[in-house]
Amino acid sequence: MKMRKRLLWGALLSLPFCHSAIAGNEIRMDAPVRYVTPGQWLPADPLLGEPFNVNETCDEWAPSADSMTEGLEFEQSKTCTTTSSQSVQQRERYSTTGAYRNVGPATVQTTSSEATKTQQAIGTQTSTSGLTVLNAIAGRDGIYQVKSGTTTFNAYVNMTTNGGKWVLVARWTSLVNASFNNVVVKGQPIKGVTNDAANYPIIPSGTLNSSDKAMIVNGNPTWTQTYGAWQQFETLPAGTNLNYKGIPAVSPMGSYLFYHPDSAWDTIQDMTTPFGLWTTTSRGGPCGGSGSPGNYKICPALGTGYGQHADSTNEKRLYLKAR
Repeated sequence: MKMRKRLLWGALLSLPFCHSAIAGNEIRMDAPVRYVTPGQWLPADPLLGEPFNVNETCDEWAPSADSMTEGLEFEQSKTCTTTSSQSVQQRERYSTTGAYRNVGPATVQTTSSEATKTQQAIGTQTSTSGLTVLNAIAGRDGIYQVKSGTTTFNAYVNMTTNGGKWVLVARWTSLVNASFNNVVVKGQPIKGVTNDAANYPIIPSGTLNSSDKAMIVNGNPTWTQTYGAWQQFETLPAGTNLNYKGIPAVSPMGSYLFYHPDSAWDTIQDMTTPFGLWTTTSRGGPCGGSGSPGNYKICPALGTGYGQHADSTNEKRLYLKAR
């Protein structure tokens, strides 16, 4: 009996050293963890400290409230950049006990991130227009009496878009010949056009342009998806030569530069040529003109000379701001 016990204990002692348990005739052993050799230090996630030196810098809100019509609700946006620092301590973890140890001295890392913020705002820009809408009714488009100096006339007025009190100077689909001087140059006699004089009367020809702002409402879907339902810009001084500077404009979707049509042909960009707006100086951009392949299009355009580059399918309207 004693001999059998010695043989059994000898067999057990000959097994490799490990955590084990004996239950009845069964021998149980803990399985090795990830087949890692006991006593090995392994890379571990670094220890990160709390952020410090947190700094946020932001662009100005755009478009600015003073560039939008007084009382108009619109959305502003700005881009903010946040930078911060934090300590980084590299570490190792012991494979059997789970203990950690530091590897080398702690370092400092600096990171930055960008985010766009938006807010609702109300325009503060007042009009100095010499046009006055008489008995205007907020939110109701239609034909109103409009006063210019000592003259009073009937014209269609948009009272629902971009703060209202926009007097129609041109409404067209097919091209006509109306120059910058005729429609958007301050101090020049107006010579507009309408394709429905009964329902959409315009400012009478010969009336001096005394407005400080103009607005385009373009029915072309490609244009509106890109630039918004309307675009507002300052009326231009007589004799202006744009020289590729572009015409700054604001819309519900942001700020843009539009260009004189002749910027695409390296010719003089003055106010005597037919009115139109390129999206770029190279006859490119999402205009959506009819009858022309590719992007060589201009929207909106009045002049027949622009032919295949212009959209002659969708309705366009041009307004002047009144008080």
